[in-house]
Amino acid sequence: MKSAAGSAKEARDSRLQAIYPLRGKPLNTLNKGIEDIIKNQEIKDILAILGCGVEEKFNLKNLRYDKIILLSDADVK
Repeated sequence: MKSAAGSAKEARDSRLQAIYPLRGKPLNTLNKGIEDIIKNQEIKDILAILGCGVEEKFNLKNLRYDKIILLSDADVK
């Protein structure tokens, strides 16, 4: 069985598309405050990759990509 990242890596055009497989499970942010959200390592990784910053440092002009697609495995644990 392949992971979502493994299948995506095989199907992508590597000249135009980057894949960053996250380690661990991202935080469910639905009922969390910004302080808790930005402490989570997986969320920190996503924010760093996107390049926009957070809160006062947020600047959409720094976004590194034109299109972002988030993939996840269907595992429910």
